[in-house]
Amino acid sequence: MPIGLYRDLAVGVAEGGAETWRDRELYCLKASVGA
Repeated sequence: MPIGLYRDLAVGVAEGGAETWRDRELYCLKASVGA
């Protein structure tokens, strides 16, 4: 069985996470992406 690579693109962070809590003005918190 061959080993493949799975690619995942992180497009955001958790709205209540440390990144958004510290730098809230840098994020568009109500935006969404998807199929």
